[in-house]
Amino acid sequence: MSNEIIKLVGNRKSVRNFSGGKVSEKDLELIMKTVLRMPNSRNLQQLSFVVVQDKEKIQKLAEYCGKQKQVATADAFVIILGDYSKFIGSLKSKGEEINENIFSTSVIANMFGDAGIAASTIDLVGNSLGYGSTIIGGVFSVAPLEICKLLKLPKHTFPLLGVTLGVPEEKVKNAPLKPRTNFDNVVFFEEYDESKAVEGVVEYDEELNKYWESIGVQLPSHLDVIKSYLSGINNEFLTEFMKEQGFKK
Repeated sequence: MSNEIIKLVGNRKSVRNFSGGKVSEKDLELIMKTVLRMPNSRNLQQLSFVVVQDKEKIQKLAEYCGKQKQVATADAFVIILGDYSKFIGSLKSKGEEINENIFSTSVIANMFGDAGIAASTIDLVGNSLGYGSTIIGGVFSVAPLEICKLLKLPKHTFPLLGVTLGVPEEKVKNAPLKPRTNFDNVVFFEEYDESKAVEGVVEYDEELNKYWESIGVQLPSHLDVIKSYLSGINNEFLTEFMKEQGFKK
């Protein structure tokens, strides 16, 4: 039995090379309206979105995400925001008193959870309409304060994730799918199996190296990327940014 959703997800790939074709206004509206129907934590509706198509702004955003070419060449860049400013403003408009020092692990975790759902939805709906995309974490981790200034974000609002949208180059459409970790090493029934999980990472490291070789690309191994990521986490930088945006302990 053919299932179009399973087929779409099974063939999904990140697209980093765009042809320069336009994402229509009608399709953009359809994508974003679909996102609003997806589940969200406690029905808080705590996200807002800024859809950027101005080329000059996109170039600046690419710079603030770590000079990412796939952002610079996208036709549209959707910035997913954690937005507590609208909550505080609406409560104040009703004469309610509210504690504005709302920095907490649960608040941040809930917003990122919702952002992940939204980003995946933008990606998949865009794919279904013939567009390509990549989910960009650099909007939060590289220069988030600069992005806040560029997009005129108020206090208690900040970028969580970004999603590029554009018409993919022809060569990208026929590119092989990047391998994923084996099913048995990440999906467990009834209880977790640490030895299988560890084994899966090691096996995936080898498989991904073979994939890079097969397409003639030289990139760091999966384990090298993990090591670099874990050693480069800067909690102090992110904590200071959150304070600047009004999320104080």
